[in-house]
Amino acid sequence: MIETPPESRIVGGVGLTHVHVYDMRPGPDGRMSGCAHVHAITDEGYFVLAGTGSLELHDADNGFRVIPLEKGRYVQFSAGTVHRTVSNGGLEILVVIGNGGLAEHGDARIYFGPAADEDSREYDRLSALSDQGGLESALRRRDASVD
Repeated sequence: MIETPPESRIVGGVGLTHVHVYDMRPGPDGRMSGCAHVHAITDEGYFVLAGTGSLELHDADNGFRVIPLEKGRYVQFSAGTVHRTVSNGGLEILVVIGNGGLAEHGDARIYFGPAADEDSREYDRLSALSDQGGLESALRRRDASVD
């Protein structure tokens, strides 16, 4: 039996999502990106289908790091890693996520900063910014995460 390092194993109970990383308008930091968020129990992998960009990761073991993304690259990271995807143009990824896509059903927590982490009412207010539905609502929530 050949031992494979954890970072190169494919996640189990796989769910797949095709994601076009926001490229409608930049966030408050001037970058096209999604929300910074973390999954409590699911590993996640990104396979880049098109475009270029980067994956920002932060965890207790490795600190903050940025991984360049380009067509054909696969990057996997474990649960507990705060992450945000940034598009340099036309970034499309196939998200490979454990637990059959549980992240879309309650495992993901958006990061809005320490003040929101300490105040559940503030966290709920910020996460509800996307409740109206549609792109503009999603961008408002993304902007709150970037701020």
